[in-house]
Amino acid sequence: MNNEARRRGDSRRILLSDGAVTERTVRPLGLFFWGNKWSLTAWCELRHDFRDFRLDRMQAMTARPETFGPEAGKELDDFFKKMESEEHGEW
Repeated sequence: MNNEARRRGDSRRILLSDGAVTERTVRPLGLFFWGNKWSLTAWCELRHDFRDFRLDRMQAMTARPETFGPEAGKELDDFFKKMESEEHGEW
């Protein structure tokens, strides 16, 4: 995933392994290094919420033909606002 793909609104299908294998369709927002692990921050279509997916637990990532446009509440700025409000006990 690169910044151009994110700007175009490309969606991704990822396979995750944390004991059991699960499949998610996500709207990638950014790659971040938390502590000692890289993670993909994304809007998860299954959970209808932001999720951080550890890259070391991903078995595969494929591009999907669907794209998405900007949508209120599902953007990177919204993720940061949510994190800030949770930090202050407002969420």
